[in-house]
Amino acid sequence: MMNSYTLYCDAAGGKDHGFIVVAGYLSTFSRWLSFTKEWNLLLSAFTLSDFHMKDFAQSKGAFADWKDNEDKRKKFLSRAAEIIASNVERSFACLVEFEAFNRVNQRYRLDELGGVPYSLAARSCVAKTANYLQIRDATYIFEGGDKGKGDLIRIMERDGYPSPAFRPSRNQLKNGRLVKGIVALQAADFAAYELRKAHKDDSEELWPLEKYRKSLRALSKIPGRKDDWGILREQELIALCRNEKRHKYTCLTQQDALLSNCRDGAAGEVRR
Repeated sequence: MMNSYTLYCDAAGGKDHGFIVVAGYLSTFSRWLSFTKEWNLLLSAFTLSDFHMKDFAQSKGAFADWKDNEDKRKKFLSRAAEIIASNVERSFACLVEFEAFNRVNQRYRLDELGGVPYSLAARSCVAKTANYLQIRDATYIFEGGDKGKGDLIRIMERDGYPSPAFRPSRNQLKNGRLVKGIVALQAADFAAYELRKAHKDDSEELWPLEKYRKSLRALSKIPGRKDDWGILREQELIALCRNEKRHKYTCLTQQDALLSNCRDGAAGEVRR
């Protein structure tokens, strides 16, 4: 059990951005336990109950008082990056643009294969994980606030994967009961926001991550290939549909390879 693997993923972007990003980190059960302990200590040291990258970047919520304290911001990001890098084994991310998805869907019914852009991007991260581990029997946990969960469950079960779980990244009250957040998903939020930012600037972001490249240097130590973070562009989506048309889900190894074949680009720059 201590060496079993879990992939934690979150999403960023949406229709208003024109694309969706799903990104996250893979590690063993024992290393996620270590991460959780260190991350909670970090939050406690900075008097935070949780971490949300959008709030940090826009100096909102718990980070409103940090707006003019650049030294504090750098120290926090540097330590957060070190904790992530020292406890995860791999990082995966995929971006799907809505216009490209819709164009391909009109010709090939991409929605039957991949659901919606969110579920397709998430399924790509799952494929990358399976190709890396050479097994499908891992645990896949996604942040619970993203739309398209039903499509992701459908296509993962169809393709022979364990059904994904959906959890909050921060504590929530649901029907009067406290649902505890999973802090590993806060690291996934960190990754998803980085890739979203690399693809499209946010005019509301007061503290662009480019200012903190030195603080984030530790993330570059995470092992990986260039296409671990990438974009499923129109030609990759067409290739995926043509493969499905020929094989009707019977060649899932090839399907996983195609889903893993994200083009490098702005996404790759984030990892360097």
